[in-house]
Parts: sequence; C-alpha cells; structure tokens
Amino acid sequence: MQKNKGKILARRLITAQLLIVLAASLFLTLINNIQWLWSTAVGGGLVIIGNVLVAWLTFQRSGARASRAIVNRMYLAEGLKIALLTIVMAWLLYSTPLLKIGLIVGFIVAIIGQWLSPILFLKVKEN
Repeated sequence: MQKNKGKILARRLITAQLLIVLAASLFLTLINNIQWLWSTAVGGGLVIIGNVLVAWLTFQRSGARASRAIVNRMYLAEGLKIALLTIVMAWLLYSTPLLKIGLIVGFIVAIIGQWLSPILFLKVKEN
C-alpha cells in the first residue's frame, strides 16, 4: 500500500484539477458563449495532460531502490512538461480559432487547481 501512495495522490490531484477546469469551463460558457467552453477546456487540458505525463514518467518505478531514479525522472518529466506546454500553447495561441483569453484563463485555472488541490487534500486528512 505504501509504494502506491504517490500514484494514488497523483491520480487524486489530476482528478481534482480536471473537475476544477470543467467547472470553470461550464461557468464561463454560461456567462459568455460556447467558444469559452472549448477554449478554457483546451487551455486547462493542456496543463492536465502535462501533469499526467509527469506522474506517468515519475512513478514508472517504485520502491526504495528506485528512489534516486524517481527523483531523476521527476526532474526530466518536469523539464519535458514545461517545454511541451510552451510549444503547444504558443501553437494554440497563434494557429487556432480558439479564444486566446479563454486558453489563458483555462491554463491559469488549471495551475491554480494544481496549487490548491494538495491543500484541500491535507485539510480533508486532518478532519
């Protein structure tokens, strides 16, 4: 059970982030138009896909012997995520008919969800 703890936490964080992005996309669609749904969902989805990539690369190996490999893979995965997010976001901003502000709002909402999810999970554990 202990060795799967990181995978379980990563799955919970990504699920929470997905729900936050979907809620924000639906809310912005209700107050604006359908274009906001796709734009915010794509902007937020980009961050979520990057986090899935990091979790997958980081937790491929587990156990005490693999701890150094896990840390090395985490740094590699984060660097890869940042590079991919930069390239894909630039392409989305310049080459798609999606709302630029919607892409950026979705991206920011997903990042905020990434920051707040661990705090929410810690408060749930304490109670």
